[in-house]
Amino acid sequence: MAQGSGKWAPQTRADAVAFVLEGIVAEEITDFAALRSRTDAWPESPIKRAAVELGFSLIKKLHWGYFASLTPECFPRLWAELVIPDQKWDFAGELKRSISLPNLYVGLVDLHGYTRFCRENRKNLSRLAQLDTLIQTDVPKVVERVGVLARRVRGDEILLIGAGAADVLEAVLLTGEFFKREAGKRGGVLPTFEIAAGVAGGQGFTDFVVTDDGDLSGDAVNTAARLQSRAGRISPDRSRVMITGNVQRKLAAELSSREERERRRLLASVEFVDAGKVEFKGVTVAVYDAVFTDGPDRRRLEYREALEALYASIDSGLWKGRVFENAVRLAELMGSVEEESVAVELRAKSKSAQTAFNQELFEEAVSEYGAMVEALAAREGPDHLALEYLRGVRTCYGRILASFAEVLDAEADAALTTLFISEKDVSNYRLLKLHHATFTKVRDAARLRVRNRKALWFRVADREAPSLGVRVGEPK
Repeated sequence: MAQGSGKWAPQTRADAVAFVLEGIVAEEITDFAALRSRTDAWPESPIKRAAVELGFSLIKKLHWGYFASLTPECFPRLWAELVIPDQKWDFAGELKRSISLPNLYVGLVDLHGYTRFCRENRKNLSRLAQLDTLIQTDVPKVVERVGVLARRVRGDEILLIGAGAADVLEAVLLTGEFFKREAGKRGGVLPTFEIAAGVAGGQGFTDFVVTDDGDLSGDAVNTAARLQSRAGRISPDRSRVMITGNVQRKLAAELSSREERERRRLLASVEFVDAGKVEFKGVTVAVYDAVFTDGPDRRRLEYREALEALYASIDSGLWKGRVFENAVRLAELMGSVEEESVAVELRAKSKSAQTAFNQELFEEAVSEYGAMVEALAAREGPDHLALEYLRGVRTCYGRILASFAEVLDAEADAALTTLFISEKDVSNYRLLKLHHATFTKVRDAARLRVRNRKALWFRVADREAPSLGVRVGEPK
């Protein structure tokens, strides 16, 4: 009887396997449904089961891409999310291809110094092979124990896929810990690689697309990649992990029980700082920044509340004064974790800036604040995230000052006789206006004499507020 007809059945394991392989090679069998249609008529036997198991294994390797190693035994939660199980064969099913899953999370991890290491060791194939094995083979084994799939996507980038926020974050931390441990074990053959990582997902309306060859794409993957890129840019030499606000909320819910927190002790070494809203190609995402409590970044926790207060005042558009107050306070607190001489300098500048603002000397106040920001930027290893916001605030107050100056000049021109005692001063003012360099000094004096400076500042700040905001994100 010809193979493939309804009455044909293999008599040996070799016949069954050859029949299945022939269909797979000819691309007539590309999914489990096609495999079943070819084998359902066969009588139940160990021969049939062996052929179906082998066929399904090959289908996964050829067409499941990222998910080729997915099994219900090793990854039960991911299997439940990603696979439509077969009702007959407990080891098999169909991989979902276009999905919106609230319980799917992705992380992208990048190694700092990978390119430099490869360049410096381009003639040492043994070292390159060791690192390649760590990324390609060992990391997937490390994160498998927390139910997360890992796959190298290009160079040193590792994509992590899990069915829980805690699973993926723990996998990120395990990956970072693994590379540090391996560097120590290999006696300097490999450097201590730090990591940059981004984690996204966990939203029911976020689409994932699994292509015909098993690649994963979608908004969550893109967001994780952009967060990873941002983490690497902010901290080019130290490990940094950034997650979306949604992941942070899901993580808090998953770790709400004492038992779960104790089970995931590695996560106890991390706290999260609100990183504000980051703009990625027109899409604004709430972001949280991981702080390793056993590392040098733990000092950032000392001014976490001040940073969050700044976000709140910016979001509320309180540019008349609250944003300035919060920004100065944050800059002062950031200085307090530095060496004493820096702390003393910034406390003095903070007091000077706030005093000037209260005395309605807004120009001087903003100048002093700018000096604080630059003093922080000049420090070794500054907190780049907080600095982005402090610099953004300075830019916005620069805009307010420009508009404020225009209003003051208009007020001064309209009230010269009340601002200056003598007609000669009025005449000089108008004459010097024609000679800009000299006029600047006189003009500044006139601006300081304008009545109701505070009211005018409030009016300008309110007028400018709708167009102001600190936007951070990908570089232009």
